[in-house]
Amino acid sequence: MVRAFGRHFMLVATAWLMALLPSAIHGDVGAYWTTPIPEQGPAPPGRSWPVSSLDAADCGLCHRRQFEEWKGSWHARATSAGVLGQIEAFDDDIRTMCLNCHAPRAEQQAALLAASPPSDVGGIDCAGCHVRSHRRFGPRDRPSTPHGAVQAEPLFRSSEFCAPCHQFTPEGVAINGKLLENTFEEWRSSRYATDGVTCQDCHMPEGTHRFRGIHDADMLRRGLTLEVTRTPDGIVATLTNQGAGHALPTYITPRIRLLASNLARTRSAELVIQRSMDWQPRTGWRELADTRLLPDEARHLRLAISPDDAARVRLVVEPDADYHDRVYPYLIENLRGEVSEAGLARLRNARAAAAASPYTAYEIRCGAARRTSYRCEP
Repeated sequence: MVRAFGRHFMLVATAWLMALLPSAIHGDVGAYWTTPIPEQGPAPPGRSWPVSSLDAADCGLCHRRQFEEWKGSWHARATSAGVLGQIEAFDDDIRTMCLNCHAPRAEQQAALLAASPPSDVGGIDCAGCHVRSHRRFGPRDRPSTPHGAVQAEPLFRSSEFCAPCHQFTPEGVAINGKLLENTFEEWRSSRYATDGVTCQDCHMPEGTHRFRGIHDADMLRRGLTLEVTRTPDGIVATLTNQGAGHALPTYITPRIRLLASNLARTRSAELVIQRSMDWQPRTGWRELADTRLLPDEARHLRLAISPDDAARVRLVVEPDADYHDRVYPYLIENLRGEVSEAGLARLRNARAAAAASPYTAYEIRCGAARRTSYRCEP
């Protein structure tokens, strides 16, 4: 029974990936993002290696900056240990549904579904975004390159380009009327969409291929600001989502904790910013709390301390909190016998990596009170 529940958990917990239907989001997106991306077929005559290669490392021989940026990104790690460790429990159809976002090219999926899959297939790689039937696409026309002509595709400058893997369709998993993945719609209902600020403007500034997100402290600070005021009777810490064009965090995975205390730690307060979820085999999904910050929204944490007390305020970001606390422990326990020992080892490694991902984004200290309130500096 436990194993059956484990499999049932996997099917339900990944239903949000299965619900992605790009053609239902935008017709042009669906045409470009037909997944799996069909096999490229033979290269055009006269194109030899590395010009015809689909390997990102080969692309990096000429596109060095883009390759080095991408190599350190989460797009490059989309087929990480956490994905590969659990995918063994699925049948081929469900594996394909998951891989349509994590490894979208047909060649990648064939390799991962083989009897002896490689440990790395590049995740969301150069060819996954830029190559279709050995034709190259990008944000601008390049009439003559070693690859032949590069065709401008307007989607490369549009947030719709990102939607197929960062937005559920209306048929996707929704709890309390809110989709589990709703990033594109959060952006589209914000002032950022009205002002013409796209996903690429924030996550690919000046064409960078780092695709930075909540795992990156500088990116987090760009979106989330912290201001601490010392008042005569305590402190007030204010968090503001002033730079992210979506809820922060947008997914259920991360947790952000605002911690305040006097230096003696005899008084403390905490504010958690998270969409906290639970899943049980018999009852399914349940939302425990949703304290995320929508674009331009602010929230306050107050701590009363004596006038002579000094205080410390920290903002701790746990990008993989839900994986570490809930998902991986459940999988490791309930997939025994359904996945190989190598798969379980991957899941344990993934949990260890999740444990190492938290960081302190801000730390601000306040001294004793004055006659009037003042702003504390880092």
